[in-house]
Amino acid sequence: MVIFIPINTDYSRKGQCVCARCCGIGAHTAIILRESKVIYILNAGYLFMLIALTIRNMLALRVILISAQGLLSAYHLVTGNYVVLTWNCLFLAINLFQVIVLLRRRRPVIIPEEARDIYDETFHDMSKREFLYFWQIGKEGTQEIGTIVSEGQAQDKVMLLLGGTASVMKNDREIAEISRGGFVAEMSFLTGEPASADVVCRQPITIITWSQDNLRNLKSLNFELWIKIQHVLSKDLVGKIKRTTLRLNQES
Repeated sequence: MVIFIPINTDYSRKGQCVCARCCGIGAHTAIILRESKVIYILNAGYLFMLIALTIRNMLALRVILISAQGLLSAYHLVTGNYVVLTWNCLFLAINLFQVIVLLRRRRPVIIPEEARDIYDETFHDMSKREFLYFWQIGKEGTQEIGTIVSEGQAQDKVMLLLGGTASVMKNDREIAEISRGGFVAEMSFLTGEPASADVVCRQPITIITWSQDNLRNLKSLNFELWIKIQHVLSKDLVGKIKRTTLRLNQES
């Protein structure tokens, strides 16, 4: 007896395999091919990480790390490793933020016209950005006629004259004159001791003041700027001593 078995034409199309085993091998091969392509992304990411280790320029280093972490994130997204993907996205965001900070710091810094001569004459050892930061933590104001520093009293501020003049008095005798760009009470700040002379203004003056506590906090916040401030104040003090000595010698 002959039995006819109908053939399903949907599975007997020309060139199409009907073997389950063969189809399984084909799917496995496709997965292997896909993973072999994705692995190039992983290797590229690690290659960028290797390059980053050889770079000293901070901005270039951050950019290379962003490229590396972007590639690694793409790899872990495709492979479904979401834990590692999350960490790489976090690292990428941090480096992107640092790139923005570095670019902002590289923007040109313009010193206000009213402070340019003071920067050129007194603060030229500082960078323009450091000077502006130092200037902005000060407080501008005016001082009326009278004594602004009394001998023997502890001082809690450092002042810089912006306009007018002040006299340094010792035993009712003027021993020095302070004009624009000169500091007041810098000796007390440097030594931690009370004022050694009176400072008197005989006309209203314009000043900018800094709290001594705020300046001392810079020692831990920005040690390099702290050293430069010490240098500026010391140089101003030495100049005053030289001029005072010369003046006293001429008067004697």
